[in-house]
Amino acid sequence: MSDQEDRVGILEHLHAQYVTARGAAGLTDTPVPVVSLMLDLVGPAASVLDVACGTGTFLRAAFERVNAAGGTPQLLGLDARPEHVRMALLRLLVLRQQARAASGTGDELCLRVGDPLLEGAFPVDYVDAVVGSPPHSPRDWGHDRLAFDPRWAYGGLPPRSEPELAWVQHVLAQLKPGGRAALLLPPAVAARPAGRRIRSELVRRGALQAVVGLPPTATVGSGNGVHVWLLQRPYEDSTPPTGVLFVNGDDVPLDANVRPKVRLEALRRHIAPLWDRYRKGHGPLATDADFARDVPLAELLDEDVDFTPRHRVPNPYSIPCPPDDLLKMPAVVKAQLNSLRNTLPELAPAQAPTASGGPTATLGELSRTGALSLHRHAARAAHRDAPDPDRHEPALTSQDVIAGRPASGSVPVSPDDDPAARVRAHDILIPAIAQTLVARVATDEQIGARLGPGVHAVRVDLDFLDPWFAAGALTRSENATKAARTSTGTSGALRIDVKRLRLPVLAIEEQRRRSETLRRLTEWDAALSRLAEAGHEAVRALTSALVDGALDALDK
Repeated sequence: MSDQEDRVGILEHLHAQYVTARGAAGLTDTPVPVVSLMLDLVGPAASVLDVACGTGTFLRAAFERVNAAGGTPQLLGLDARPEHVRMALLRLLVLRQQARAASGTGDELCLRVGDPLLEGAFPVDYVDAVVGSPPHSPRDWGHDRLAFDPRWAYGGLPPRSEPELAWVQHVLAQLKPGGRAALLLPPAVAARPAGRRIRSELVRRGALQAVVGLPPTATVGSGNGVHVWLLQRPYEDSTPPTGVLFVNGDDVPLDANVRPKVRLEALRRHIAPLWDRYRKGHGPLATDADFARDVPLAELLDEDVDFTPRHRVPNPYSIPCPPDDLLKMPAVVKAQLNSLRNTLPELAPAQAPTASGGPTATLGELSRTGALSLHRHAARAAHRDAPDPDRHEPALTSQDVIAGRPASGSVPVSPDDDPAARVRAHDILIPAIAQTLVARVATDEQIGARLGPGVHAVRVDLDFLDPWFAAGALTRSENATKAARTSTGTSGALRIDVKRLRLPVLAIEEQRRRSETLRRLTEWDAALSRLAEAGHEAVRALTSALVDGALDALDK
Protein backbone atom coordinates (compact mmCIF):
# COMPACT_ATOMS: atom_id res chain seq x y z
CA MET A 1 0.00 0.00 0.00
CA SER A 2 1.42 3.44 -1.00
CA ASP A 3 1.74 6.43 1.32
CA GLN A 4 -1.12 8.13 -0.55
CA GLU A 5 -3.37 5.13 -0.03
CA ASP A 6 -2.37 5.12 3.64
CA ARG A 7 -3.41 8.77 3.97
CA VAL A 8 -6.77 8.14 2.31
CA GLY A 9 -7.48 5.10 4.49
CA ILE A 10 -6.51 6.87 7.71
CA LEU A 11 -8.61 9.92 6.87
CA GLU A 12 -11.64 7.78 6.00
CA HIS A 13 -11.26 5.95 9.32
CA LEU A 14 -11.16 9.29 11.15
CA HIS A 15 -14.18 10.43 9.15
CA ALA A 16 -16.10 7.32 10.25
CA GLN A 17 -15.22 8.14 13.86
CA TYR A 18 -16.37 11.72 13.39
CA VAL A 19 -19.71 10.69 11.88
CA THR A 20 -20.30 8.16 14.65
CA ALA A 21 -19.45 10.70 17.36
CA ARG A 22 -21.68 13.35 15.79
CA GLY A 23 -24.61 11.04 15.07
CA ALA A 24 -26.57 12.34 18.05
CA ALA A 25 -26.16 15.86 16.64
CA GLY A 26 -27.93 14.91 13.43
CA LEU A 27 -24.93 14.06 11.22
CA THR A 28 -25.37 10.77 9.39
CA ASP A 29 -23.61 9.20 6.45
CA THR A 30 -25.44 7.71 3.47
CA PRO A 31 -24.36 4.09 2.75
CA VAL A 32 -22.06 3.67 -0.24
CA PRO A 33 -24.49 1.45 -2.24
CA VAL A 34 -27.19 4.14 -1.99
CA VAL A 35 -24.75 6.84 -3.15
CA SER A 36 -23.64 4.62 -6.03
CA LEU A 37 -27.25 3.97 -7.05
CA MET A 38 -27.99 7.68 -7.15
CA LEU A 39 -24.93 8.31 -9.32
CA ASP A 40 -26.06 5.45 -11.58
CA LEU A 41 -29.43 7.16 -11.98
CA VAL A 42 -28.06 10.59 -12.95
CA GLY A 43 -25.59 9.00 -15.38
CA PRO A 44 -22.18 10.31 -16.56
CA ALA A 45 -21.59 13.94 -15.61
CA ALA A 46 -18.57 16.22 -15.91
CA SER A 47 -19.89 18.68 -13.31
CA VAL A 48 -21.60 17.52 -10.12
CA LEU A 49 -23.18 19.67 -7.41
CA ASP A 50 -24.24 18.64 -3.91
CA VAL A 51 -26.51 21.41 -2.57
CA ALA A 52 -26.12 20.22 1.04
CA CYS A 53 -22.78 18.42 0.90
CA GLY A 54 -22.27 17.63 4.59
CA THR A 55 -18.90 15.91 4.95
CA GLY A 56 -18.62 15.17 1.23
CA THR A 57 -19.75 11.56 0.85
CA PHE A 58 -21.63 12.16 -2.43
CA LEU A 59 -18.89 14.36 -3.90
CA ARG A 60 -16.19 11.88 -2.97
CA ALA A 61 -18.02 9.07 -4.77
CA ALA A 62 -18.59 11.34 -7.79
CA PHE A 63 -14.88 12.21 -7.88
CA GLU A 64 -13.89 8.54 -7.86
CA ARG A 65 -16.36 7.72 -10.63
CA VAL A 66 -15.37 10.56 -12.98
CA ASN A 67 -11.67 10.05 -12.31
CA ALA A 68 -11.92 6.30 -12.98
CA ALA A 69 -13.50 7.09 -16.36
CA GLY A 70 -10.53 9.28 -17.25
CA GLY A 71 -12.48 12.53 -16.99
CA THR A 72 -11.69 15.81 -15.28
CA PRO A 73 -14.31 16.26 -12.56
CA GLN A 74 -15.78 19.59 -11.58
CA LEU A 75 -17.21 19.21 -8.09
CA LEU A 76 -19.25 21.85 -6.30
CA GLY A 77 -20.58 21.71 -2.78
CA LEU A 78 -22.32 23.98 -0.32
CA ASP A 79 -23.28 23.48 3.32
CA ALA A 80 -24.34 25.70 6.19
CA ARG A 81 -21.96 24.04 8.68
CA PRO A 82 -18.33 25.24 8.35
CA GLU A 83 -16.92 22.15 10.11
CA HIS A 84 -18.69 19.89 7.62
CA VAL A 85 -17.34 21.81 4.65
CA ARG A 86 -13.80 21.63 6.05
CA MET A 87 -14.10 17.86 6.48
CA ALA A 88 -15.51 17.45 2.96
CA LEU A 89 -12.76 19.57 1.44
CA LEU A 90 -10.05 17.65 3.30
CA ARG A 91 -11.42 14.29 2.10
CA LEU A 92 -11.54 15.50 -1.50
CA LEU A 93 -8.08 17.10 -1.40
CA VAL A 94 -6.44 13.94 -0.07
CA LEU A 95 -8.27 11.85 -2.68
CA ARG A 96 -7.26 14.29 -5.42
CA GLN A 97 -3.63 14.10 -4.31
CA GLN A 98 -3.77 10.32 -4.62
CA ALA A 99 -5.39 10.53 -8.06
CA ARG A 100 -2.83 13.03 -9.38
CA ALA A 101 0.04 10.91 -8.10
CA ALA A 102 -1.37 7.96 -10.04
CA SER A 103 -2.45 9.59 -13.30
CA GLY A 104 -1.56 13.26 -13.27
CA THR A 105 -5.15 14.28 -14.09
CA GLY A 106 -6.57 17.62 -13.06
CA ASP A 107 -9.90 18.68 -11.61
CA GLU A 108 -11.79 21.58 -10.13
CA LEU A 109 -13.08 21.65 -6.58
CA CYS A 110 -15.24 24.43 -5.18
CA LEU A 111 -16.81 24.07 -1.74
CA ARG A 112 -18.45 26.94 0.10
CA VAL A 113 -20.07 27.65 3.45
CA GLY A 114 -23.54 29.12 3.27
CA ASP A 115 -27.28 28.52 3.06
CA PRO A 116 -28.03 27.25 -0.48
CA LEU A 117 -31.65 28.43 -0.52
CA LEU A 118 -30.94 31.92 0.81
CA GLU A 119 -27.59 32.62 -0.83
CA GLY A 120 -28.34 31.34 -4.33
CA ALA A 121 -26.21 29.43 -6.78
CA PHE A 122 -22.51 29.05 -7.51
CA PRO A 123 -20.78 31.43 -9.90
CA VAL A 124 -21.24 28.92 -12.74
CA ASP A 125 -24.07 28.82 -15.24
CA TYR A 126 -25.40 25.29 -14.76
CA VAL A 127 -24.22 21.80 -13.85
CA ASP A 128 -24.71 18.38 -15.42
CA ALA A 129 -25.90 16.62 -12.28
CA VAL A 130 -26.99 17.22 -8.70
CA VAL A 131 -26.90 14.52 -6.03
CA GLY A 132 -27.43 14.66 -2.30
CA SER A 133 -29.70 14.56 0.70
CA PRO A 134 -31.17 18.00 1.50
CA PRO A 135 -32.01 18.81 5.12
CA HIS A 136 -35.30 17.22 6.14
CA SER A 137 -37.98 19.59 7.46
CA PRO A 138 -35.84 22.57 8.52
CA ARG A 139 -37.80 24.94 10.74
CA ASP A 140 -36.90 28.10 8.86
CA TRP A 141 -35.95 27.64 5.22
CA GLY A 142 -36.58 31.24 4.16
CA HIS A 143 -40.22 31.12 3.09
CA ASP A 144 -40.90 34.77 4.01
CA ARG A 145 -37.73 36.06 2.31
CA LEU A 146 -38.04 34.14 -0.96
CA ALA A 147 -41.61 34.86 -2.03
CA PHE A 148 -40.64 36.28 -5.47
CA ASP A 149 -37.59 34.13 -6.18
CA PRO A 150 -37.36 33.11 -9.88
CA ARG A 151 -36.50 29.53 -8.90
CA TRP A 152 -40.15 28.72 -8.14
CA ALA A 153 -40.91 27.77 -11.74
CA TYR A 154 -42.90 24.63 -10.89
CA GLY A 155 -46.13 25.66 -9.19
CA GLY A 156 -44.85 28.79 -7.46
CA LEU A 157 -43.62 29.41 -3.93
CA PRO A 158 -43.75 26.19 -1.87
CA PRO A 159 -45.92 26.31 1.25
CA ARG A 160 -44.06 26.93 4.49
CA SER A 161 -44.60 23.28 5.45
CA GLU A 162 -42.96 21.97 2.23
CA PRO A 163 -39.25 22.87 2.51
CA GLU A 164 -38.22 19.75 0.56
CA LEU A 165 -40.17 20.97 -2.48
CA ALA A 166 -38.24 24.24 -2.24
CA TRP A 167 -35.04 22.18 -2.47
CA VAL A 168 -36.43 20.28 -5.46
CA GLN A 169 -37.09 23.51 -7.36
CA HIS A 170 -33.75 24.98 -6.30
CA VAL A 171 -31.97 21.91 -7.67
CA LEU A 172 -33.81 22.06 -11.00
CA ALA A 173 -32.73 25.70 -11.33
CA GLN A 174 -29.05 24.67 -11.03
CA LEU A 175 -29.20 22.06 -13.82
CA LYS A 176 -28.43 22.44 -17.50
CA PRO A 177 -31.40 21.56 -19.74
CA GLY A 178 -31.40 17.76 -19.80
CA GLY A 179 -29.32 17.56 -16.62
CA ARG A 180 -30.46 15.14 -13.95
CA ALA A 181 -30.68 15.21 -10.15
CA ALA A 182 -31.10 12.41 -7.63
CA LEU A 183 -32.28 13.52 -4.20
CA LEU A 184 -32.91 11.55 -1.01
CA LEU A 185 -36.21 12.74 0.43
CA PRO A 186 -38.43 11.62 3.32
CA PRO A 187 -41.52 9.59 2.30
CA ALA A 188 -43.94 12.24 3.58
CA VAL A 189 -42.97 14.61 0.75
CA ALA A 190 -44.61 12.24 -1.73
CA ALA A 191 -48.13 12.61 -0.39
CA ARG A 192 -48.58 15.71 1.81
CA PRO A 193 -51.71 17.60 0.69
CA ALA A 194 -49.93 20.96 0.84
CA GLY A 195 -47.55 19.92 -1.93
CA ARG A 196 -50.08 18.70 -4.50
CA ARG A 197 -49.84 21.80 -6.71
CA ILE A 198 -46.06 21.58 -7.06
CA ARG A 199 -46.04 17.80 -7.47
CA SER A 200 -48.62 18.16 -10.26
CA GLU A 201 -46.49 20.73 -12.06
CA LEU A 202 -43.38 18.55 -11.79
CA VAL A 203 -45.29 15.78 -13.55
CA ARG A 204 -46.91 17.99 -16.19
CA ARG A 205 -43.61 19.64 -17.13
CA GLY A 206 -41.78 16.31 -17.31
CA ALA A 207 -39.35 17.20 -14.50
CA LEU A 208 -40.03 14.05 -12.46
CA GLN A 209 -38.51 10.98 -14.10
CA ALA A 210 -38.65 8.29 -11.41
CA VAL A 211 -39.29 7.67 -7.72
CA VAL A 212 -37.50 4.82 -5.97
CA GLY A 213 -38.62 3.70 -2.50
CA LEU A 214 -35.72 2.40 -0.40
CA PRO A 215 -36.02 0.24 2.74
CA PRO A 216 -35.32 1.59 6.27
CA THR A 217 -31.75 0.18 6.19
CA ALA A 218 -30.90 2.61 3.36
CA THR A 219 -30.19 5.46 5.77
CA VAL A 220 -29.46 5.91 9.45
CA GLY A 221 -32.31 7.09 11.65
CA SER A 222 -35.15 6.51 9.18
CA GLY A 223 -37.57 3.87 10.38
CA ASN A 224 -39.87 4.38 7.37
CA GLY A 225 -37.27 4.26 4.63
CA VAL A 226 -36.50 7.06 2.17
CA HIS A 227 -37.34 7.92 -1.43
CA VAL A 228 -34.99 8.80 -4.26
CA TRP A 229 -36.54 11.35 -6.60
CA LEU A 230 -34.92 11.38 -10.02
CA LEU A 231 -35.44 14.76 -11.68
CA GLN A 232 -34.50 16.21 -15.06
CA ARG A 233 -34.58 19.83 -16.14
CA PRO A 234 -36.78 19.88 -19.26
CA TYR A 235 -35.57 21.30 -22.57
CA GLU A 236 -37.31 24.42 -23.81
CA ASP A 237 -39.58 22.78 -26.40
CA SER A 238 -39.45 19.19 -25.19
CA THR A 239 -42.50 16.95 -25.02
CA PRO A 240 -43.12 15.59 -21.51
CA PRO A 241 -42.75 11.82 -21.15
CA THR A 242 -45.92 9.75 -21.00
CA GLY A 243 -45.20 8.26 -17.58
CA VAL A 244 -43.03 8.13 -14.49
CA LEU A 245 -41.14 5.06 -13.30
CA PHE A 246 -41.99 3.93 -9.75
CA VAL A 247 -39.91 1.30 -7.96
CA ASN A 248 -40.85 -0.17 -4.57
CA GLY A 249 -37.56 -1.38 -3.11
CA ASP A 250 -39.32 -3.25 -0.30
CA ASP A 251 -40.68 -5.76 -2.84
CA VAL A 252 -37.44 -6.40 -4.73
CA PRO A 253 -36.54 -10.09 -4.19
CA LEU A 254 -33.45 -10.03 -1.94
CA ASP A 255 -31.82 -12.43 0.49
CA ALA A 256 -32.98 -11.32 3.94
CA ASN A 257 -30.19 -13.26 5.68
CA VAL A 258 -27.25 -11.20 4.41
CA ARG A 259 -25.79 -7.98 5.82
CA PRO A 260 -27.68 -4.75 5.05
CA LYS A 261 -24.81 -3.41 2.93
CA VAL A 262 -24.91 -6.56 0.79
CA ARG A 263 -28.70 -6.25 0.44
CA LEU A 264 -28.39 -2.61 -0.61
CA GLU A 265 -25.76 -3.50 -3.20
CA ALA A 266 -28.06 -6.24 -4.54
CA LEU A 267 -30.90 -3.70 -4.64
CA ARG A 268 -28.70 -1.38 -6.67
CA ARG A 269 -27.96 -4.19 -9.14
CA HIS A 270 -31.71 -4.61 -9.68
CA ILE A 271 -32.63 -0.93 -10.00
CA ALA A 272 -29.75 0.54 -12.05
CA PRO A 273 -30.29 -1.73 -15.10
CA LEU A 274 -34.05 -1.25 -14.78
CA TRP A 275 -33.65 2.53 -15.02
CA ASP A 276 -31.21 2.18 -17.92
CA ARG A 277 -33.77 0.13 -19.88
CA TYR A 278 -36.53 2.58 -19.01
CA ARG A 279 -34.41 5.55 -20.08
CA LYS A 280 -33.92 3.91 -23.48
CA GLY A 281 -37.67 3.53 -23.98
CA HIS A 282 -38.22 0.03 -22.63
CA GLY A 283 -40.65 -0.56 -19.78
CA PRO A 284 -40.05 -2.83 -16.78
CA LEU A 285 -39.56 -6.49 -17.64
CA ALA A 286 -42.17 -9.06 -16.65
CA THR A 287 -39.79 -10.22 -13.90
CA ASP A 288 -39.79 -6.67 -12.50
CA ALA A 289 -43.56 -6.23 -12.45
CA ASP A 290 -43.80 -7.09 -8.75
CA PHE A 291 -41.77 -4.04 -7.72
CA ALA A 292 -41.65 -1.59 -10.68
CA ARG A 293 -44.22 0.11 -12.88
CA ASP A 294 -44.39 2.82 -15.52
CA VAL A 295 -47.28 4.93 -14.23
CA PRO A 296 -49.11 7.02 -16.87
CA LEU A 297 -49.33 10.77 -16.27
CA ALA A 298 -53.12 10.68 -16.38
CA GLU A 299 -53.12 8.26 -13.44
CA LEU A 300 -50.60 10.30 -11.47
CA LEU A 301 -52.55 13.53 -11.87
CA ASP A 302 -55.43 12.35 -9.71
CA GLU A 303 -56.87 14.05 -6.66
CA ASP A 304 -53.92 13.16 -4.40
CA VAL A 305 -50.94 13.34 -6.82
CA ASP A 306 -49.31 10.74 -4.60
CA PHE A 307 -45.69 9.82 -5.43
CA THR A 308 -45.44 6.97 -2.89
CA PRO A 309 -44.06 3.90 -4.73
CA ARG A 310 -45.96 1.33 -2.70
CA HIS A 311 -49.20 3.12 -3.61
CA ARG A 312 -48.36 3.05 -7.31
CA VAL A 313 -46.83 -0.40 -7.66
CA PRO A 314 -49.27 -3.26 -6.92
CA ASN A 315 -48.13 -5.46 -4.06
CA PRO A 316 -47.54 -8.96 -5.51
CA TYR A 317 -49.73 -10.40 -2.75
CA SER A 318 -52.62 -8.08 -3.64
CA ILE A 319 -52.88 -9.25 -7.26
CA PRO A 320 -56.13 -11.25 -7.60
CA CYS A 321 -55.78 -15.03 -7.78
CA PRO A 322 -57.60 -17.04 -10.46
CA PRO A 323 -60.97 -18.30 -9.16
CA ASP A 324 -59.82 -21.95 -9.23
CA ASP A 325 -56.90 -21.10 -6.93
CA LEU A 326 -59.17 -19.15 -4.60
CA LEU A 327 -61.52 -22.12 -4.25
CA LYS A 328 -58.59 -24.32 -3.19
CA MET A 329 -57.73 -22.07 -0.22
CA PRO A 330 -60.39 -23.41 2.23
CA ALA A 331 -59.34 -27.01 1.51
CA VAL A 332 -55.69 -26.16 2.21
CA VAL A 333 -56.59 -24.47 5.50
CA LYS A 334 -58.76 -27.44 6.53
CA ALA A 335 -55.93 -29.89 5.76
CA GLN A 336 -53.49 -27.86 7.85
CA LEU A 337 -56.04 -27.69 10.67
CA ASN A 338 -56.42 -31.49 10.63
CA SER A 339 -52.64 -31.84 10.74
CA LEU A 340 -52.47 -29.57 13.77
CA ARG A 341 -55.19 -31.55 15.51
CA ASN A 342 -53.13 -34.70 15.13
CA THR A 343 -49.83 -33.17 16.32
CA LEU A 344 -51.00 -31.59 19.58
CA PRO A 345 -49.07 -33.37 22.37
CA GLU A 346 -51.22 -35.54 24.62
CA LEU A 347 -51.07 -34.82 28.35
CA ALA A 348 -52.39 -36.57 31.45
CA PRO A 349 -52.95 -35.62 35.11
CA ALA A 350 -49.73 -35.84 37.16
CA GLN A 351 -49.58 -38.83 39.47
CA ALA A 352 -48.00 -36.71 42.17
CA PRO A 353 -48.90 -33.06 41.54
CA THR A 354 -46.17 -30.57 42.49
CA ALA A 355 -47.18 -27.93 45.01
CA SER A 356 -47.57 -24.53 43.34
CA GLY A 357 -45.62 -22.81 46.10
CA GLY A 358 -42.32 -24.59 45.43
CA PRO A 359 -38.95 -22.82 45.60
CA THR A 360 -38.09 -20.36 42.84
CA ALA A 361 -35.14 -18.14 41.94
CA THR A 362 -34.85 -15.01 39.83
CA LEU A 363 -32.67 -14.91 36.74
CA GLY A 364 -30.54 -12.32 38.52
CA GLU A 365 -29.92 -14.72 41.38
CA LEU A 366 -29.22 -17.63 39.05
CA SER A 367 -26.75 -15.53 37.05
CA ARG A 368 -24.74 -14.88 40.21
CA THR A 369 -24.49 -18.62 40.87
CA GLY A 370 -23.26 -19.36 37.34
CA ALA A 371 -26.34 -21.39 36.34
CA LEU A 372 -26.96 -18.93 33.51
CA SER A 373 -25.66 -15.67 32.03
CA LEU A 374 -27.57 -12.70 30.67
CA HIS A 375 -26.62 -10.89 27.45
CA ARG A 376 -27.93 -7.97 25.44
CA HIS A 377 -26.90 -5.53 22.74
CA ALA A 378 -24.59 -2.85 24.16
CA ALA A 379 -25.07 0.24 21.99
CA ARG A 380 -22.16 2.17 23.49
CA ALA A 381 -19.76 -0.71 23.10
CA ALA A 382 -20.75 -1.09 19.48
CA HIS A 383 -19.64 2.48 18.76
CA ARG A 384 -16.69 2.74 21.12
CA ASP A 385 -14.07 2.40 18.41
CA ALA A 386 -16.16 4.13 15.74
CA PRO A 387 -16.75 1.21 13.40
CA ASP A 388 -16.97 1.69 9.68
CA PRO A 389 -20.57 2.90 9.13
CA ASP A 390 -20.87 0.44 6.24
CA ARG A 391 -19.87 -2.52 8.42
CA HIS A 392 -23.09 -3.92 9.83
CA GLU A 393 -24.14 -7.42 10.73
CA PRO A 394 -27.59 -9.05 10.89
CA ALA A 395 -29.29 -8.59 14.25
CA LEU A 396 -32.46 -9.96 15.81
CA THR A 397 -35.27 -7.53 16.51
CA SER A 398 -38.04 -8.02 19.04
CA GLN A 399 -40.45 -8.87 16.21
CA ASP A 400 -38.02 -11.49 14.90
CA VAL A 401 -38.10 -13.20 18.29
CA ILE A 402 -41.88 -13.03 18.56
CA ALA A 403 -42.40 -14.40 15.04
CA GLY A 404 -39.59 -16.98 15.27
CA ARG A 405 -38.05 -15.70 12.02
CA PRO A 406 -34.42 -15.01 10.97
CA ALA A 407 -32.73 -11.71 11.76
CA SER A 408 -34.20 -8.77 9.84
CA GLY A 409 -32.36 -5.93 11.58
CA SER A 410 -28.72 -4.87 11.67
CA VAL A 411 -26.24 -3.28 14.06
CA PRO A 412 -22.84 -1.62 13.49
CA VAL A 413 -19.89 -3.64 14.74
CA SER A 414 -16.31 -2.98 15.77
CA PRO A 415 -13.36 -5.38 16.23
CA ASP A 416 -13.61 -5.49 20.02
CA ASP A 417 -17.35 -6.19 20.23
CA ASP A 418 -18.29 -8.82 22.79
CA PRO A 419 -18.53 -12.18 20.95
CA ALA A 420 -21.07 -13.26 23.57
CA ALA A 421 -23.54 -10.82 22.00
CA ARG A 422 -24.11 -13.33 19.19
CA VAL A 423 -26.98 -15.78 19.50
CA ARG A 424 -25.87 -19.32 20.35
CA ALA A 425 -27.61 -22.67 20.30
CA HIS A 426 -29.97 -23.16 23.30
CA ASP A 427 -30.15 -19.40 24.02
CA ILE A 428 -33.51 -18.21 25.33
CA LEU A 429 -34.48 -14.91 23.62
CA ILE A 430 -36.69 -12.38 25.39
CA PRO A 431 -37.92 -9.06 23.90
CA ALA A 432 -37.54 -6.26 26.43
CA ILE A 433 -40.81 -4.67 25.23
CA ALA A 434 -43.75 -6.66 23.88
CA GLN A 435 -47.52 -6.90 24.18
CA THR A 436 -47.11 -10.13 26.18
CA LEU A 437 -44.17 -11.81 27.90
CA VAL A 438 -42.32 -13.86 25.26
CA ALA A 439 -39.43 -16.31 25.75
CA ARG A 440 -38.28 -18.39 22.78
CA VAL A 441 -35.44 -20.86 22.33
CA ALA A 442 -33.30 -19.66 19.42
CA THR A 443 -34.07 -21.34 16.09
CA ASP A 444 -31.38 -22.66 13.75
CA GLU A 445 -31.86 -19.61 11.49
CA GLN A 446 -31.32 -17.21 14.41
CA ILE A 447 -28.10 -18.77 15.70
CA GLY A 448 -25.08 -16.61 14.85
CA ALA A 449 -26.99 -13.35 14.50
CA ARG A 450 -26.23 -10.36 16.72
CA LEU A 451 -28.55 -9.36 19.52
CA GLY A 452 -30.38 -6.24 18.40
CA PRO A 453 -31.50 -3.41 20.69
CA GLY A 454 -34.29 -4.54 23.00
CA VAL A 455 -33.51 -8.27 22.81
CA HIS A 456 -32.09 -10.22 25.78
CA ALA A 457 -30.45 -13.64 25.63
CA VAL A 458 -30.56 -16.02 28.59
CA ARG A 459 -27.68 -18.50 28.18
CA VAL A 460 -28.19 -21.47 30.49
CA ASP A 461 -25.70 -24.01 31.81
CA LEU A 462 -27.14 -27.25 30.42
CA ASP A 463 -25.98 -29.17 33.50
CA PHE A 464 -28.38 -27.14 35.66
CA LEU A 465 -31.14 -25.82 33.40
CA ASP A 466 -32.98 -27.17 30.37
CA PRO A 467 -33.64 -24.37 27.83
CA TRP A 468 -37.08 -25.59 26.72
CA PHE A 469 -38.25 -26.01 30.32
CA ALA A 470 -36.83 -22.63 31.28
CA ALA A 471 -38.44 -20.87 28.30
CA GLY A 472 -41.82 -22.35 29.17
CA ALA A 473 -41.48 -21.45 32.83
CA LEU A 474 -40.46 -17.86 32.07
CA THR A 475 -43.74 -17.15 30.26
CA ARG A 476 -45.97 -18.08 33.18
CA SER A 477 -48.54 -15.46 34.22
CA GLU A 478 -46.82 -14.89 37.57
CA ASN A 479 -43.76 -13.52 35.77
CA ALA A 480 -45.84 -11.19 33.63
CA THR A 481 -47.34 -9.82 36.85
CA LYS A 482 -44.18 -9.44 38.92
CA ALA A 483 -41.40 -8.71 36.41
CA ALA A 484 -43.23 -6.54 33.87
CA ARG A 485 -44.67 -3.06 33.95
CA THR A 486 -46.70 -1.17 31.40
CA SER A 487 -44.45 0.93 29.20
CA THR A 488 -45.47 4.53 28.54
CA GLY A 489 -45.76 5.56 24.91
CA THR A 490 -45.81 2.04 23.43
CA SER A 491 -49.55 1.29 23.23
CA GLY A 492 -49.74 -0.49 26.56
CA ALA A 493 -46.87 -2.88 25.84
CA LEU A 494 -45.04 -4.54 28.70
CA ARG A 495 -41.48 -3.58 29.62
CA ILE A 496 -39.73 -6.68 30.98
CA ASP A 497 -37.15 -6.57 33.77
CA VAL A 498 -35.33 -9.76 32.80
CA LYS A 499 -33.41 -10.10 36.07
CA ARG A 500 -36.68 -10.27 38.05
CA LEU A 501 -38.13 -13.17 36.04
CA ARG A 502 -38.42 -16.32 38.16
CA LEU A 503 -37.77 -20.00 37.45
CA PRO A 504 -38.91 -22.93 39.61
CA VAL A 505 -36.04 -24.80 41.21
CA LEU A 506 -36.26 -28.38 39.90
CA ALA A 507 -33.75 -31.16 39.41
CA ILE A 508 -32.31 -31.19 35.88
CA GLU A 509 -33.67 -34.72 35.33
CA GLU A 510 -37.20 -33.54 36.06
CA GLN A 511 -36.76 -30.56 33.72
CA ARG A 512 -35.54 -32.80 30.90
CA ARG A 513 -38.44 -35.20 31.38
CA ARG A 514 -40.84 -32.37 30.53
CA SER A 515 -38.59 -30.69 27.96
CA GLU A 516 -39.60 -32.59 24.82
CA THR A 517 -43.31 -32.00 25.40
CA LEU A 518 -42.67 -28.30 26.04
CA ARG A 519 -40.70 -28.10 22.79
CA ARG A 520 -43.56 -29.74 20.86
CA LEU A 521 -46.09 -27.38 22.47
CA THR A 522 -43.97 -24.38 21.40
CA GLU A 523 -43.73 -25.66 17.83
CA TRP A 524 -47.48 -26.38 17.80
CA ASP A 525 -48.17 -22.83 18.96
CA ALA A 526 -45.97 -21.43 16.16
CA ALA A 527 -47.74 -23.61 13.59
CA LEU A 528 -51.11 -22.46 14.94
CA SER A 529 -50.06 -18.82 14.48
CA ARG A 530 -49.01 -19.48 10.89
CA LEU A 531 -52.28 -21.28 10.21
CA ALA A 532 -54.28 -18.40 11.70
CA GLU A 533 -52.52 -15.94 9.39
CA ALA A 534 -53.13 -18.23 6.40
CA GLY A 535 -56.80 -18.46 7.39
CA HIS A 536 -57.11 -14.68 7.68
CA GLU A 537 -55.44 -14.27 4.27
CA ALA A 538 -57.85 -16.80 2.74
CA VAL A 539 -60.85 -14.98 4.19
CA ARG A 540 -59.57 -11.63 2.87
CA ALA A 541 -58.98 -13.09 -0.62
CA LEU A 542 -62.37 -14.81 -0.73
CA THR A 543 -64.16 -11.70 0.53
CA SER A 544 -62.49 -9.52 -2.09
CA ALA A 545 -63.28 -12.01 -4.86
CA LEU A 546 -66.92 -12.24 -3.78
CA VAL A 547 -67.32 -8.46 -3.66
CA ASP A 548 -65.58 -8.01 -7.05
CA GLY A 549 -67.69 -10.71 -8.67
CA ALA A 550 -64.87 -13.17 -9.35
CA LEU A 551 -66.74 -15.71 -7.17
CA ASP A 552 -70.44 -16.18 -6.61
CA ALA A 553 -72.48 -17.44 -3.68
CA LEU A 554 -74.20 -20.83 -3.95
CA ASP A 555 -77.96 -20.65 -3.51
CA LYS A 556 -79.09 -23.02 -0.77
